[in-house]
Amino acid sequence: MDDLGIIVDLSHCGDQTSADGIAFSRRSPCFTHTMCQAVYFHPRAKSDALLRAMANRGGITGIVALGHFVGPRPDTSVEDYLNHIDHAVKVCGIEHVGLSTDFNIRGIEPSATKETWLAPRLREFKPSYNVRWPPWVPELDKPERFRTVARGLAKRGYKTTDIEKILGGNWLRYFQEFFGA
Repeated sequence: MDDLGIIVDLSHCGDQTSADGIAFSRRSPCFTHTMCQAVYFHPRAKSDALLRAMANRGGITGIVALGHFVGPRPDTSVEDYLNHIDHAVKVCGIEHVGLSTDFNIRGIEPSATKETWLAPRLREFKPSYNVRWPPWVPELDKPERFRTVARGLAKRGYKTTDIEKILGGNWLRYFQEFFGA
């Protein structure tokens, strides 16, 4: 992948594969969409050790916005999501955290039904994935989701320049460095 200029994205990998990808990639790998195991345990969440290792290699950790990934309850909120961002910033540093959604700009609710979204996932994913209905966080399932996140980060004391990094500045820098643009 390094030789072909492909980003090593370890979001869907287990702990050992993630550690190996971080260690052996010659270029900065990333987690495009994951969450913090220390905040909420989920099979796809990453440990602090992996988050720190990723940051130490110059990579970015994107925090995914799906409700069943960031909290255990059907009423998972934007505050639960912000807890993941806060934790990642503490572990990785502000330069190595970004946002991700893992769904389209219009959100999941406008197009998903229990039959089309939930039923296939209940068949395909292990029970430990805690797949549930609805899968979205209401405040994060609308196109203005990132404004909501920006306001939430500001309320938590983040400076404008740091909010801009988290909202996309870090990803832009990462892609420019990786692809040389």
